[in-house]
Amino acid sequence: MENDPSFRKIAEAFKGLIKTSALNSPSKKLLEYFFEGKKEYWPSLRYVKINGQILYPVYRISELERLTEQISRSFGDQVSHKTISSYIMEAAFNWIENDYRLDNDSHVEKTVRKLKGNIQNDIHDFDIYVAIEGLEFENSIVIEIVDGYIQKNTESSELLNIATLYAQQLHLDTHLIKEFQEPPAFFKVRVRGDSEQAIKQGTEEAEMALDVLRLFLGSFYSDIYLRPSSSIRMSVKKHGLVSERLSVLGVRTDLSVNEQIPGVYWSQKFNFPFKINEKLLSLIKENGLEQINTSLRAVKNKKETEIDKRLFTAIKWFAKATATQNIEDSYLMYAISLEALLSEDRTAQESYALQIASLVHGSGINRILPLGGQVSKEFGKKLKKSTDSNDRFNCVRNRAYDLFKIRNHVVHGRHRSKLDIGDLLDLETLARNTILAFIKRGWNEFGDFKTWVTSSVSFQFNPGD
Repeated sequence: MENDPSFRKIAEAFKGLIKTSALNSPSKKLLEYFFEGKKEYWPSLRYVKINGQILYPVYRISELERLTEQISRSFGDQVSHKTISSYIMEAAFNWIENDYRLDNDSHVEKTVRKLKGNIQNDIHDFDIYVAIEGLEFENSIVIEIVDGYIQKNTESSELLNIATLYAQQLHLDTHLIKEFQEPPAFFKVRVRGDSEQAIKQGTEEAEMALDVLRLFLGSFYSDIYLRPSSSIRMSVKKHGLVSERLSVLGVRTDLSVNEQIPGVYWSQKFNFPFKINEKLLSLIKENGLEQINTSLRAVKNKKETEIDKRLFTAIKWFAKATATQNIEDSYLMYAISLEALLSEDRTAQESYALQIASLVHGSGINRILPLGGQVSKEFGKKLKKSTDSNDRFNCVRNRAYDLFKIRNHVVHGRHRSKLDIGDLLDLETLARNTILAFIKRGWNEFGDFKTWVTSSVSFQFNPGD
């Protein structure tokens, strides 16, 4: 037996699967095991012939999961559990069909080596194309996010060409082609894995890219009674709710398209489309896109620092807040995004207010909110009246304090009236500016941020000043 400890664990787990397997007579229905209280077994759909009798193997689920997990550790995130389990079932079936002996270590080793080899042969480089609705490009813009990029979809795009070939191979009508022709943008990234895992990973990276864009572009909040006008929200309402369909193609890079059938996947969300032009793209790049890409890339590669983890979680919750259709959920998610970024153990609302004010107030005499955003009329008037640094600090501090007080009331059920859209706008705008201000500071350790906040606040905090 090989000396590699991980290989030995896989071999022992394979033995455990075979030892606990059983043969089920066709006189009993396959699923009868489940109805007889033997729900711990998984039935095979293939049968073996032993002494002329047809029998169906059944495998103990716990042992199948144990072996799947052991093998999964050898391949990291490159292979799906579904793929691994299918190859395990095939290897186990062949073992039972040929009536091999478990005390023959060389045969166990050979079987496990072949099992791992079959899985390895399923791993390839894939270009993943994710068609996106909800983004409109003024020009041929390319936005690089983490390890992929989003670009305008055109009639001559790679995405459309591949979808057309795919449809022709399967003799499909024009439905599939339209799926990849109509969306105005697509995300492309190269990943390595089996087809199912590659599509899953590519879709996750596309969603991460959209999360980053939502941080910059604003809310997709879609409560029909409380939604502000499209001119305020940088969104263009078409006919009712516009679907952000994710249509995904996974294409192996080592074969030409006409030699394969790409993997395909669809899902659907609801939002309103945003327009991106060169000016907006320049603003995004100037205000932290490169730093965000670096942090999210570190998280993706599992080499993240505490700062990277905080930024990833904050962006994720901010994006969730933009996509919800419930005003209270949206409000709480914006608050959670700030807490994920700034909190340490039990942080009081006074501390959050000070941290937020410290981060956003010092951007210049004429620009209290470095990335702007929509705010309530009352908050907007107070901001305009702020004439110096202390005024700006106190204005933001007091509003942040009030917003977190509302957050606490909502969480504990003390907020009886309906949340005001102005409160949602103020919290969203402060959350976005706080996160981006934090990013632009470029701290390496969270302790550096705490030290900076302490040194930035030179006066006592008095709520309601």
